[in-house]
Amino acid sequence: MKSQLPWARYLVDRGYPIIPTYPDSKSALESGWQYYNENHPDNSTLRRWFSVAENNIALCTGVNSGIIAFEFSGRDGAGTLRRIEKAIRPLPPTLMIRRYPPSWGPERGYDYGDYNVTHLFRFEQKLSSLRISGNLAVKGDGWYTMLPPSVVGGGSYEWYGDENEIVDLPDAFEDFLLEKARVAL
Repeated sequence: MKSQLPWARYLVDRGYPIIPTYPDSKSALESGWQYYNENHPDNSTLRRWFSVAENNIALCTGVNSGIIAFEFSGRDGAGTLRRIEKAIRPLPPTLMIRRYPPSWGPERGYDYGDYNVTHLFRFEQKLSSLRISGNLAVKGDGWYTMLPPSVVGGGSYEWYGDENEIVDLPDAFEDFLLEKARVAL
């Protein structure tokens, strides 16, 4: 894998809060990584983080980044998301990331429905993380999501679909998530 430094600079220049994770891992490299959810790293920090070409890159989610991530894995997660969309309304096309092969590996016989997929949306409300089902989670404040071209457990993260913009989460989904968060308390 090439150095993530140019990509990291690109994201920081556009206002996105990023952090490094260990090579072949989703674990944050910095123990106090939450600091970078609100404070962008300077060039020397970026060089320190990404001088190791194998370090992965992640996007901090939540109110400070204005981004929330719907992460689902496999058919169960995709099915849960489809049921929610049927009850509320379809989600609009947005920037997506998938992990290929899926986290459980090719030995299970995966196909299109078995990918781990992340949908990114603009979301300005305070919201932590919600587990909607075993295979569908929503990541908000205090969380992060892996970005391409990170590699974890033999699976690589890649951009997925035709959209290249992060769109606003529809109001009906905002209401649904905020109600789920209220009930979970």
